[in-house]
Amino acid sequence: MRGFYDAYQSGDTDRALERLDPEFEFVDMPVLPGAGVYRGRQGFLDWVTAFEESFEDYRFEPIELIAEEDRVLAPTRVRAIGRGSGAEVEMTFFALWTVRDGAIVAQRAFSERAEAFAAAGIEP
Repeated sequence: MRGFYDAYQSGDTDRALERLDPEFEFVDMPVLPGAGVYRGRQGFLDWVTAFEESFEDYRFEPIELIAEEDRVLAPTRVRAIGRGSGAEVEMTFFALWTVRDGAIVAQRAFSERAEAFAAAGIEP
């Protein structure tokens, strides 16, 4: 997971995409622009495009990575600037990743800590 975040943050999208399984599925939080279910590597790129329509100069920073079997829960801080408004936005969300055989097969985003930990099957 660190490799994925490092690659993505450095702008090496190809290297980040290589870590995603071709059947990758991403379920975003309904409160965010462009929210929905995205499938495959192209789906991830479609999500990035939708996000970038609303925000610029953004950064996703995992606060910690909590691994449990094939799941990794990443409380994550996102900082961004609203495209057009210039408003600075900062929030924390919880990314629950599923990894199999070294490939990232799924990610589900949560806005609530308790819900994320419950979904991960991890004690907070």
